[in-house]
Amino acid sequence: MGLETTLTWTAIVAAATWFGTRIFEWIKSYLDDKRERDRFLRALHAEIDLNVLDFEEFVENRPPLSAIRAKMEKDTEFTPYITYTRLDGIFKSKIGVIHHAKNSYIANLMNFYYLMEKIDTEVKGIYTPAFKVISISGRLSTIEELYESGMRVVEVGSQLLDEMEADHATLKTKRLSGRSADRGEPRSLEERYSKLKLDLDLARSASSFH
Repeated sequence: MGLETTLTWTAIVAAATWFGTRIFEWIKSYLDDKRERDRFLRALHAEIDLNVLDFEEFVENRPPLSAIRAKMEKDTEFTPYITYTRLDGIFKSKIGVIHHAKNSYIANLMNFYYLMEKIDTEVKGIYTPAFKVISISGRLSTIEELYESGMRVVEVGSQLLDEMEADHATLKTKRLSGRSADRGEPRSLEERYSKLKLDLDLARSASSFH
């Protein structure tokens, strides 16, 4: 009986040790996965936020279309200098862990990066020789579409940030975009882009007389 008892206890200790090791490894794997997820989501949030911030400035600091038209009428070779920064390093390099993103906003996430890629293609097209042979109205229409695409990037990006912050509230992320430079307060999309919409309407009206 003594030997059987010893063997039984040995088996129990071995089983408990094996089970405890598996539990420890599972907990460690879970925590490692959570840390990886949190780092990825924070970095992705920051990248989206910086893109939104840059495109806010891209739209708000644009030259008036009326001024662009005036320069084109004086110089048929004139092409406005358009600059912006598109960040996608986190999104592209970490595509293998994209499963950490929630299904509730994955469509907006893909659309956001697609829109920026689209703008990149549009901007490159503006600096081709073919662009200069298009009519002034045609070139203005292309530039108008470009700024409207920039507005769309901000709209989709802002909504995406809202969704990420709601779904991952424990990360306590903070954003730089969507704030007034002079007040440091959040602003609505309507307030930020009312001036642009007015400018676009004026440009359309001017085009009808040319």
